[in-house]
Amino acid sequence: MANIIETAKAATIAYNDKNWDKVKAVFDEKGVYDEKATGRRMQGIGQIIEAWQGWGKAIPDSKATFVAEYGDAVLLEPPDQGFNRLAWLLPYVLGGAGATAIGLVAWKWSRRPADASTPVTAGAPVEDAALKERLDDELRDLD
Repeated sequence: MANIIETAKAATIAYNDKNWDKVKAVFDEKGVYDEKATGRRMQGIGQIIEAWQGWGKAIPDSKATFVAEYGDAVLLEPPDQGFNRLAWLLPYVLGGAGATAIGLVAWKWSRRPADASTPVTAGAPVEDAALKERLDDELRDLD
């Protein structure tokens, strides 16, 4: 089953080509189409194609008319040229730069030398008389 964007794209391409057999293939026989421009609601593929054919006859070059009047915002997918190409590419570039920066910071932190003021003694017990006395007191109180 195709996702909604692929279905909308296929329906738009079929309409632009005025290929009503393709429109039938895209929509379900009992499909419902709400036409936002007129507020009409069509039920069934017959009513949908009839309405779309009406639009196709009334505005033969409807795709070019919509783009000329409203710009690329009316298209499902902006054209891959000029500024639009940069708009598609920019999120990927920023994501890659962010991932690289995080990786470099993590790498630098993992290579950081130990602080010289704190000696590292692995496994050697710390002899602290006050701590030992406190521990002995606590253990005596348990008895």
